[in-house]
Amino acid sequence: MQSWNELTGWPSGTFEDWLKLAQASNTEEELKKALTWTDEDDIQVNALYLPDPDLKPLNSTFPRTSFPTLVQWVWLKEESEMQRILEEALGGGAEALEFFGDFPSSPSFFSDLLSGYNPEKNPLWFDFGEGNSALLFILFDELGRHLLNPDSVRGGVNYDPLTAAAFSGKFDISETETLRTLRTVLQEGTSLLPAFHLLGLNGVSYYEAGASPALELALSLALADAYLEAVQPASPEEFWKKIHFRLAADTEFPVTLAKFLAFPVLWKNYCAALGIQADQPFTTAVLSRHWFSAFDVHNNLVRQTLQSVAATLGGCDALVAETYDVVKQPPTRRSYRLTRNIPLLLRYESDLAECQSLGAGSLFFQQYAGKMAQKAWQYFLEIQKTGGFLKALQNGFIQNLIQKKLQNRISRLNSLKAPVVGATRYANPQEELKALPLLPFRYPAPAGTTPFEPLQEYAMLRKLDEMRIKP
Repeated sequence: MQSWNELTGWPSGTFEDWLKLAQASNTEEELKKALTWTDEDDIQVNALYLPDPDLKPLNSTFPRTSFPTLVQWVWLKEESEMQRILEEALGGGAEALEFFGDFPSSPSFFSDLLSGYNPEKNPLWFDFGEGNSALLFILFDELGRHLLNPDSVRGGVNYDPLTAAAFSGKFDISETETLRTLRTVLQEGTSLLPAFHLLGLNGVSYYEAGASPALELALSLALADAYLEAVQPASPEEFWKKIHFRLAADTEFPVTLAKFLAFPVLWKNYCAALGIQADQPFTTAVLSRHWFSAFDVHNNLVRQTLQSVAATLGGCDALVAETYDVVKQPPTRRSYRLTRNIPLLLRYESDLAECQSLGAGSLFFQQYAGKMAQKAWQYFLEIQKTGGFLKALQNGFIQNLIQKKLQNRISRLNSLKAPVVGATRYANPQEELKALPLLPFRYPAPAGTTPFEPLQEYAMLRKLDEMRIKP
């Protein structure tokens, strides 16, 4: 066996030498095709890259100094299981919990929750759909009963009434009343729970409806601008502290990493345009199940690992993952544990927690993130020209943008430009399923006609899974 010195002692060769060999073995068109990849936003990403004199470095990014908070997602189907889930999650390394589902039916839910959980130490996140606004007042009462200091309670609620309207095609109450309720929630919530994030802008839902990565960033920014206009706060800087952004972590590694690098740049430029001091935006990486398959579900664990690494290197503040087999069955103790273990391995076995701003030192990702931020800004300006987020939603502009991007994504899947292991590549023909469960969408499809066209979350591999069902 060759020694290490022999392996590393070969002449390195120059870039020009390599390029001549590559050109000699390919026609010009074949070389260009082999070395260039185009993403969903038509951004050309080159495998062969050199410094671009026209592209400014991302010197406006914020330094990242810690590993993201590990948030365990809990689908609250059985409230009686809550205490066991709490104990296993905290004992297994989770640092925070996010409850998802219908608003709890038990009047003692919050009291029981706080009996075994300290939200001053471990943040609490909630996503109870229409019940998100009422949750804050109930939670405040229970904190007092348990002698907890509301000023120290951390976490947030995924309250996003404009996105809820986008996916239902209407406002549950009138637009005026919705915005009035929004202002009340923010005013009262800030007073009752000053450290709580009161608005959770669900960019991940737009991604799962078909929005490209740059369009997802633009829509998140347009949402923030719409809320700023609706609330008209005395201090925009204080208002931003009540917001957290929920962005999709995709299975395409370079795309996700570049997206999380790009968003702080986009945010800082937006705040500068308004003359507002920009603080670091709080971003939660939601490991998207958009590309999950119900067949060979352990492949989804590999996908979640790629998503987690990319979002961590990109600098997210928190990681939250639905269980890897949620497209096949409700969560089990095993699926909670295996999903939770992924970020734990990255933190403690891979030592990602020991590094700062890992993605910020790569020329490739700096260039790609810069291009993605520029593309997102173009989308944002297009939305603003139509009158802002609400007007663009009501006149169908946003829906048309997303639908075009979704059709492009489906075409990439069908043409194998976006191959999926276990589904479009290397599928296991021996595996059989007799039925698929209903997916726990954040925004169920509305019934009947609506004032404007509703968006709809889309599972990319659902139709392929349905074709493989054997009754």
